[in-house]
Amino acid sequence: MMELCLYQYSIKRVLTLHSPRVLRVRPAGPDQPKRRFALLAPYQTCWMLYPLRDQGVLFNGLPLTRGVVLKVGALFSVNGTEYGVEGLKVDRPTYQDPTNPNPPRCLLTLECGEEFFREETGSDLIIGSASRCGRQLPPGHGLETEHALLAFAEDKWHLHDLAGAGLARPGGRPCQRLGLCDGDRARLGNVELVFRLAGHAPSVEPAVAPAVKAAPEHDQASSPTLACSDTASSLSQVGLSPAVAQQHGSPLEAQAYAFCQWLQKRLRQPGTPSSAWLDIKFALLGGPDGPDPVQTLARFKEALEQAPHNRDLLLTLAQFFETQQLFALARFVLKEMHRLLPQDVDLMRNVAEICLLQARQSDVADHVALEAFDTAIRYLLRALKVTPDDHSLQHLVQQTRGWRTLRAGHYEALPETFRSIPADS
Repeated sequence: MMELCLYQYSIKRVLTLHSPRVLRVRPAGPDQPKRRFALLAPYQTCWMLYPLRDQGVLFNGLPLTRGVVLKVGALFSVNGTEYGVEGLKVDRPTYQDPTNPNPPRCLLTLECGEEFFREETGSDLIIGSASRCGRQLPPGHGLETEHALLAFAEDKWHLHDLAGAGLARPGGRPCQRLGLCDGDRARLGNVELVFRLAGHAPSVEPAVAPAVKAAPEHDQASSPTLACSDTASSLSQVGLSPAVAQQHGSPLEAQAYAFCQWLQKRLRQPGTPSSAWLDIKFALLGGPDGPDPVQTLARFKEALEQAPHNRDLLLTLAQFFETQQLFALARFVLKEMHRLLPQDVDLMRNVAEICLLQARQSDVADHVALEAFDTAIRYLLRALKVTPDDHSLQHLVQQTRGWRTLRAGHYEALPETFRSIPADS
């Protein structure tokens, strides 16, 4: 029988668990829901602790950024509340590590009413309506802010319920955890999830090139050697490692990827976004007749060392990546800015425009274009939440949906009003 005994130091009491438990913290406001901070999850061979937020969970005194196996004597804290592991029981004891630092990549397709989203990942992923989730879905559809956790353990992907509403297979009963096999379907609220192992995905679904884990709400392939999917500012979703870039791409691509890894760490450090115009801006863009792109990238790093949160400089960096056809990295920079300035409508529009520029390239594969269209629609809808009366955004959403329908080959589904719109409008 699975059992976990925790000593809670604040109340000097032992808590005994036999099933998964989401650790929540009561907010300051009386009418606000409790905030989810961590998940305690039993498997056949172990108990694991998963963080559900970027900050607030410590394990043996260090910030916890991924799932960890609990052992007797381990100490962890959740938003300042300290726990110690007093004892545990598992169904199948083993000395082998049930986790895998390089699990097989998987592909999720999530259907939300008339919209659908795809996410390719090789690491733990939180699904919900909050912007901090690795896969953010539109609010509504019966979803909580953090609704489910996808995690790999014991040689298998698992989907954990975080909302307390239960997960269910079609026609099945709700449960707290689902073990996933290739082709499985599940329901999260009113959202249907289709799970595929990346190597087994058919051609009608996006077969994305393998990516490595780095940090990127939210992109699949943006150039012949760059893959990108929209996961909330996670560089792992760019889908290119420096080694892959050196082998198959240009020196600029490898250096640009390493540069963005450095940039993400700088942007996540405390700082206030500014918009002071820098003289260096005009000299940085380069272009066909401008400075060498690798040298330009080095100058960007020098400038961002001094002003990592400078809005104008970051926008210029995104424009530089766009001119170099590195659409994934341009999107990455803009989405990192979106984390700093979540209400900036211009930034959300810029992300959408980069996605549309990528999606409408003639040499881009269909599944890449469709993913880019989906990302563009998602950011345009976010912008409309801030400025719901913006008719230009409304028109762009309509156009983008039409372009996506056309790229998917469903010309008969296009409204008559869209069929009259020129293809390059």
